[in-house]
Amino acid sequence: MAAKPPSWRRRGRRAPRPEDEERFALLTQNSLDVIMRHSPAGITYVSPAAREIFGVEPESMLGRRLRHYVVDEDRAALIADSTRMYAGGPAGSRFRFRIRRPDGAVRWVEVNRRAEIDRTGRPTGSHVTVLRDVTETQELEAKLAAMALLDGLTGISNRLAFDQALQRAWRGAVRQQSNLSLLMLDIDHFKTFNDSYGHQAGDDCLRAVARAVADAVKRPQDFAARYGGEELAVILPGTDGTGAVDVAERILDAVRELKIPHESNQDGGGFVSASIGGATAVMYAGGMAGTPALLLNAADEALYEAKNRGRNRTAMGPVMMVAVSEEES
Repeated sequence: MAAKPPSWRRRGRRAPRPEDEERFALLTQNSLDVIMRHSPAGITYVSPAAREIFGVEPESMLGRRLRHYVVDEDRAALIADSTRMYAGGPAGSRFRFRIRRPDGAVRWVEVNRRAEIDRTGRPTGSHVTVLRDVTETQELEAKLAAMALLDGLTGISNRLAFDQALQRAWRGAVRQQSNLSLLMLDIDHFKTFNDSYGHQAGDDCLRAVARAVADAVKRPQDFAARYGGEELAVILPGTDGTGAVDVAERILDAVRELKIPHESNQDGGGFVSASIGGATAVMYAGGMAGTPALLLNAADEALYEAKNRGRNRTAMGPVMMVAVSEEES
C-alpha cells in the first residue's frame, strides 16, 4: 500500500524550501521576541530568543508544536486558535497564555500569529508567531486590578468588590441549592465620634474596626468589605441563620475588644461599638423567587432593627426561601 503524500501536498501547497527558512532566519536572529514559523507538521524555525523565554535550545523545538510548552489550563484556547487558522479562518490573532519552562517557572507570553499567504492570496498552510514575554506586565495589571477592588482607607475589599462577590455567592448558592447569609455592620454613633475626636481619629477607628471584622471572618470563602461610609458587609456562603448569628456575635466581640474610647456612646459603655443586621437566603425548589438585592435589603432592614433596639447588638431578618429552577441549578 503506497504511503500517503505529506499533508502540504494533499492540500495543493508546496513544501517549504530550505532557502525560505534561511532567509527567514536571517531576518529574525537579533530580535528580542521569539519568532517562530509553523507548518501543519510542526515548528520549522525558532529564533534564538527562545533560550531566554522558553529556557530551551531553539533547535530542540523543531518539529514540535507550541502547545507542548503551554500550561494545561491555557492549552485548549491555543489549539482552538490553531485549528481555526489552519481551517482558513481570519489571517491573524493576538492573545496571551502561560508557558512552563523546564525549570518549572511559569511565564506569561503574548503572541501575535499570522497565517502566510501566497501571491494569489491563498493560505500556504504555514503561519508565523511572534511571541513576547509579558510576565511583568501581566503581574502589574493583576496588581492594579486587585487594587481597584480594595478600599483605600481600610485596606479591605471595596463596594465594587462586594457587589461582584455577592453576585458570585448568589449564583453559587443557587447552583448548589445551599444557604447564603449576609451581614451588614454599622459603627454606632460614628458621626458623633468624628465630631468629638476629629476625622483623623475617625479614619483610624474605621481602619481598626474593618481589620477586626476581617480577622473575625475565619473561612476562606467568607468575604468582608467596606460597603460605604462607616458601614461594612460580610458575605457568608453556605451559612444558615444560626451560623450567621454566631459570626455576627464574634464580630461584635472583636469590635468591643478594641476598647476605642467613645465617651458619648452610652450604648457601648463609653467605647466604640457596632450594630449588625443579618439575613439568610435558603435556596430550594418551589420557594419564592429572589435576587441578591432582596437579600441585601433584608439585611439592611435588620440593621435598622438592631439600631432601634438599642444598638451594640445583632438583629436577623426573616429567612428568605428562594426558588431554584432546573435551568439554574
